[in-house]
Amino acid sequence: MVGILFILFTIDIKLAFYLTLLVPLIVISIILFSKIMRNAFRTIRQKLAESNHSFSEALTGIKIIQTTASQN
Repeated sequence: MVGILFILFTIDIKLAFYLTLLVPLIVISIILFSKIMRNAFRTIRQKLAESNHSFSEALTGIKIIQTTASQN
C-alpha cells in the first residue's frame, strides 16, 4: 500500500491528494452499506426459513396422508 502511494505521489501529486481524500469517504460508505445489507439479508434469511418450514410441514402432511390412504 505504501509503495502504491509513493508511486502515485511521484507520478501526479494533485491526483494523489484527491484520491487520498476520497478513501475515507469510500470506506465510510462501504461500512454503512454493509450494515444496511446485513440487516436486509438477515430479514431475507428469516423469511426464507419460515417459508422452508411451512413447505416441510406441508410435505410431511402429504406423506402422512399418502401412507394413511395406502393402508386403507
